Amino acid sequence: MSEYTSVTFDKDLLVQIAGGDETAFSILFKQVVPSLQPAVFKIVQSEEGMQEVIQEAFIRVWLHRDQLPELEKPLHWLFRVTANESYTWLRKQAIRRKHTDGYAQQLPDDGLLAVAPEILSLKETSKLVHQAVEQLPPQRKLIYQMSRNEGLKPAEIAEKLNLSPSYVRNTLVVALQSIREYLEAAGKVLPLMLWLLKK
Repeated sequence: MSEYTSVTFDKDLLVQIAGGDETAFSILFKQVVPSLQPAVFKIVQSEEGMQEVIQEAFIRVWLHRDQLPELEKPLHWLFRVTANESYTWLRKQAIRRKHTDGYAQQLPDDGLLAVAPEILSLKETSKLVHQAVEQLPPQRKLIYQMSRNEGLKPAEIAEKLNLSPSYVRNTLVVALQSIREYLEAAGKVLPLMLWLLKK
């Protein structure tokens, strides 16, 4: 993954991301993804796999964002995270193929159509996200809605609700994890790239 050499960004951006700034995270995402895509595709050889790997890599980056300002070579780290996610994806695919092949032998010739992955539209995704948000505990739901719907930063939410900024940031991370787990349980995973590019 040598494509990172042409990518540069301000270190202040990493500090903002470490502080829970979603807009700064979106900027980082948009700056780095064009270089990540061809590198990931070389490994996974799949457009869908490439998007899934990048999604998982950036979830990992967000969950460990507090480490970003301390990294001497953040782009090296980011590409290493993405490479690791690429190989994890390949291992999962190998296991999935093994199980699918065994199941396919028990199906009629057209039976594979019944288990073909369904493409999730943005409308369906929004509906599932809404359902997931409605199931969050009251305070977690409020904090998430203030962040996503009102565009408030963690420090602003903390001030309004008389909470610490770190508590708000952690609550947002937990809320996003809960939403993602809800979608996974429904057999769908929120396309993180769409979520970021909407910002």
